[in-house]
Amino acid sequence: MPSPVPVAQRAAVRRGSPHAPGEPPPAAPSSLPAAARLAAAAVALALALVPIVRQRALAARQVQMTAWLAGSGVPPPREIEHEPDPSRVDLRAARASLAAELDPARRSDLPPAEEARQRAEGSARLATTARLAGGALAERPAAWEAAMVMGAATYLSWSQARDLRLFTAAPAWERPLETAIALAPGRDEAARLLAGAYLELWPVLSPAKRDRERRLLASVFSNPPAFASLIGPWLATAATREEAFAPVPRTPEAWAKLQQIYALQADWQGYCEARERWDLALQASLTSRLAAAEERRASSDARGLFLEVAVEARPGRRYLGLLGRALEDCPPGSVDRHTAELLEKHLVWTLERCRLDRCPLSPRAMRRLAGFCRDLDPRIDAMAALITGDPTRAEVLERTYATDWSEDWASYRLLKAKLLTERNDLGERGEHGEHGDRSDHGDRSEQADRGERADRGEPADRKALADRHERAARNEPAGPGRGPQVVAGASQLLAGARRGGAGGERRRGRGGGGARAGPPRGTPMAGHRLVFP
Repeated sequence: MPSPVPVAQRAAVRRGSPHAPGEPPPAAPSSLPAAARLAAAAVALALALVPIVRQRALAARQVQMTAWLAGSGVPPPREIEHEPDPSRVDLRAARASLAAELDPARRSDLPPAEEARQRAEGSARLATTARLAGGALAERPAAWEAAMVMGAATYLSWSQARDLRLFTAAPAWERPLETAIALAPGRDEAARLLAGAYLELWPVLSPAKRDRERRLLASVFSNPPAFASLIGPWLATAATREEAFAPVPRTPEAWAKLQQIYALQADWQGYCEARERWDLALQASLTSRLAAAEERRASSDARGLFLEVAVEARPGRRYLGLLGRALEDCPPGSVDRHTAELLEKHLVWTLERCRLDRCPLSPRAMRRLAGFCRDLDPRIDAMAALITGDPTRAEVLERTYATDWSEDWASYRLLKAKLLTERNDLGERGEHGEHGDRSDHGDRSEQADRGERADRGEPADRKALADRHERAARNEPAGPGRGPQVVAGASQLLAGARRGGAGGERRRGRGGGGARAGPPRGTPMAGHRLVFP
């Protein structure tokens, strides 16, 4: 335990007097703590001034770059005010300058002298842009934007100035663009700029660089905006159409763009070839999408996928398999009005084929297609009702909307007569077999002769044919073995009634006394009813 300090010594210390007698003198106070405190304060002050100095330098650089852009006629971007350091400010200003130079509307509709002057100014400004981007790249070696702007600005500056270094010092603009592609493989801006540069220099490229350019174009064309901007120059550069089509992506959108270009150029051979490839690409795309929809049939978005395939399929026999599968596998439910309008084209095409030959779609697909369509024309709606096995609805629509001998409903009546004939032919073959068909050959010929006489305007034959058709529609016998033969003249009646009536008018106008042939005005065709067994 330390000995206590004597009272006299403590009092002497308090009074500041010399030490007490018999005691050692106290140690002098050291000056090192004070110096350390002064040094720490100076360092803190310097560190506090560093952000202020940097912020002042950043603000000054922002003002300088904004003034440079404004003096060049380039609107300063708003992002330049939020960049964290001067190098980023330089890069933002350089990119804005490059984007303004790439704008096609910048020098549109200018006199030659003014355009040449602006090109010279643009070349000098792009040289400054390349230096700014190079400085930013030196401070930030991983900045792909700096490498892209440096390479593109160097190329455009030499191209506008017609500088030979564009060829003799090509690595000065090629390597920065390649570096940008390597640093950002997911961004296509640098690849688009490099591909555009190679297209401009295509005649002087070596075969190795041309092969490289084709591969580069194939990768760039996978982006639709890039494809739309470069496909025109590429078509003008390619030597043959096969070479031009080689890098085009196998998508319907790409071939549709080519169709538009060839149509504007009035190149019909190229248009036909592009359309054929578009058709094949559309079939392949719809096939893959339909397979994906079938795999995801239990998911909530499967119905939308099936409807997309049905809507985008073209009316025609090439797409019948895709359309039928999409309609049959699509979950039930209603569709929106726009989808219904797009599906109506398939319904109209299918009904016309049903009238001419046989229905190309299965009954289930046909019912699904007719159910999806809405707000149809009454004639189309009635034809769809006949095909889908709803004759009652077809008769109601016919009685409501069909007029006497209206031409608009001719296709419906022909389809109605065709269905009635097919039903009676099937029943007759079931009852009499092959012998009945062969024995009725003479009766069919007689019926055809009477139909021809009805077409020529003979009232008696036409009236007899109409009476037999009406009895057949009511399932009344027209004599032994006459059912199918009577109905067989239904289409001849529909076609001949109009021609006969017109012929009667012409004869009455020339002869002056003949009565008009054909059924009276008050006899509507809606009186013929379909009765399916």
